[in-house]
Amino acid sequence: MSESEAETTETTTPSDREDAVEEARAELEQAPASELPPDVEEFRPKEIKKFQHSARRARALLLLERRSMFEPAAYKENASHLIKPEPDSYEKSEYAGQIDCYTGFKHELIHFHKETVLNFRSWVNHSDINIYVIENKFPIDAAVRDYITAFKLILKSYQWLHILWKRMVQVAAILVFCLLALNLPAITSLFAAFPASTGAYLGIASALALVIGLITYGGTKSLTDNFQARLQSASTTLGATLNSKTAKLNTRFAQVCNDAGNARSTYDSNQRDWIEHAKWLTRVAMWLPKRVDYMDRFFQLEMQNIRAFRNGSSIIGNLSALTILLVAETVLGWRLHTVLQAGGPELESQALLVVAGMLFAAVISWLSTTGDVSLRNKDIMRWMNEQSWTKFGDFDMFRNIEGIVDTYAYQVYADQNRGSSRS
Repeated sequence: MSESEAETTETTTPSDREDAVEEARAELEQAPASELPPDVEEFRPKEIKKFQHSARRARALLLLERRSMFEPAAYKENASHLIKPEPDSYEKSEYAGQIDCYTGFKHELIHFHKETVLNFRSWVNHSDINIYVIENKFPIDAAVRDYITAFKLILKSYQWLHILWKRMVQVAAILVFCLLALNLPAITSLFAAFPASTGAYLGIASALALVIGLITYGGTKSLTDNFQARLQSASTTLGATLNSKTAKLNTRFAQVCNDAGNARSTYDSNQRDWIEHAKWLTRVAMWLPKRVDYMDRFFQLEMQNIRAFRNGSSIIGNLSALTILLVAETVLGWRLHTVLQAGGPELESQALLVVAGMLFAAVISWLSTTGDVSLRNKDIMRWMNEQSWTKFGDFDMFRNIEGIVDTYAYQVYADQNRGSSRS
C-alpha cells in the first residue's frame, strides 16, 4: 500500500478531530463584516450570543430585499444559489470534520441552572435548546437554516404591514363616512330642491355606508390577495429549495450505499483498503439521512415559532381594531350626547345619523378582522406543498444500512468457504 493510500485510510486523532470540529463550527458562528450591508450591521453580534440567533438572523437578512418600507420583504433572485451544492466527492477530506461535529458534540442536559427568575432574558425554552443542538451538530447546513429563517422574517414583515394597512383603511373608512354622514344637513342645504327630512338623510347615509363599505372591503381584499400572492411565491420558493436539497441528499445517500456495498470490487482483494473505505462510506451513509432529519426538525421549530408569532400578532391586530372601534364609538357617543343636549328641530335626524355612524364603525371594524382579509396558517403550508418533500423517512436508512452489512457478511462468508485468508 502506498504512502498516499496509507494517509487516506488513517483514522483521525482526537486533536485533529477537535480542530476539524472547531473549523466547521467557525463557518456557522462568523459572518464577515465585509459581507454585511450597513442596514444589518446592528444585527452582527460582538460575540456569538446565546444559540447563535443574532448571527443566523444577520445571515438570513442577506438573502432578502425590500423595495420600500411599505412593501414586505422577499427573497433575492439569487438567494437559493447561496446554498452550496454537495461536494463532488464524499472522501474524508470533504466530510470528516462535519461528521465529527455530529458524533462528537456534547451539550449540557440541564440548562436552567443559568436562569434567574427576575431576569426573563436568561430563560431558556425548549425551542432554543433544540436549535442550539442542531446548529452545533450540523454546521454544514447553516445556509439551509438561514434560508428557512429568512422565510420567517419575510412572513413577519408581511404580517405587520398587513395589519398596518388594514388599520389605516379601517380608520379612513370610519372617518370618511362619519364626516359625510354627520354633515349631511349642511351638505344637502346647498341644494334647494332637496327634501330636508329624516327619511332622506337616512337613505343617503345608507347609500354612503354601502358604497364606502364595498370600497373598503374590496380594497382590503385586494390588498390581502396581493400580499398572499407574494407570500405564496416566497412559500413556493422555500418549499422548492428545501425539496431540491433533500432530494439531492437522498440521491447521494443511495450512491454512497451502492458504493459501500461494492467497495471490495474496487480494491485489490489482497488488501484491507476496501474494509477501511467501506467503513468510511458506511459512516457517511448513516450521517446523510440525519442531516435531513435535523433539517426537518429545524423547519418544524421555525414553523412553530411562526405559529406563535402569527397567533400573537393576530391578537395584537384584533386588539388594535377593537381600540380604533372603541375610540370611534367614544367620539360618536360624545357627539350623540351633545346633540341630545342641544335639542333643536333637527334633533331626530342628527341623532339617527350619529347612531348610523356608530353602527358603520362596528361593521367595518368587524369586516377588517375576518378570515377572508387575513393571512392564514393553513394557506402557508398549502403553498409549500410539504407533503411532496423528501423527508428523513424517505431514506429508509435502516434497511439500506442493513443491506450494506449483509453484503459485507456475505463477502466474509464467501471468503471463508473459499478458504481465503485476509490480514
